[in-house]
Amino acid sequence: MGCIQEEPIEFLSKMKKATFEVIIRIMIGSEIDPQWVDMVEKVYTIYLQGFLALPINLPGFAYHRPFKEEQEEIVKRRLPDSDKNLSYDEIRQMKYLTKVIDETLRCTNVTLAIYRKAKRTININGYTISKGWKILTWIRQVHLDPNNHVNPKKFNPSRWDDDETKPFSAFLPFGAGPRLCPGAELARLEVSVLLYYFLLNYRLERLIQKQV
Repeated sequence: MGCIQEEPIEFLSKMKKATFEVIIRIMIGSEIDPQWVDMVEKVYTIYLQGFLALPINLPGFAYHRPFKEEQEEIVKRRLPDSDKNLSYDEIRQMKYLTKVIDETLRCTNVTLAIYRKAKRTININGYTISKGWKILTWIRQVHLDPNNHVNPKKFNPSRWDDDETKPFSAFLPFGAGPRLCPGAELARLEVSVLLYYFLLNYRLERLIQKQV
């Protein structure tokens, strides 16, 4: 049984630190001295502060109640075996949480753009792209295009209720085609597990009564 921490925590810093530690352990290995991780994290922050955005940004805390209820329902169903680890099948059942993650990726655009080089001259919709030209797909433009998403500037996880009707090219957080990021599902899995335990073990309160 874990203890309940009554003191408020600064979520942004904690999330940033946890994300960095997960990435370091994936890249280098799990057997790492925590002090070494802290040292590297401080150096990383100094060099990249103001240059790179936080890898995981969650503007959807207004929606935390429905997907916390989703997590609690999973816990209720597994009470007889509550000591076992979270299974992949249970993660797949977190439909609303998946929508929140996808909507966050659509709004925050972890990757700014996709770069490609034309291997041959091609005509697309009346535009000629010559061989050797460098092509840039601005992902933010794709994700905020009203032709792709209704009311695109509104954070609305429910827009993914009919995601099967959306063209694949309308959602590009991990790229597309043969160059699709091979770690896309792993990234979603890691965020799902992190939020599952976070929502069940912490109480969220708005410290500043101001609409963001």
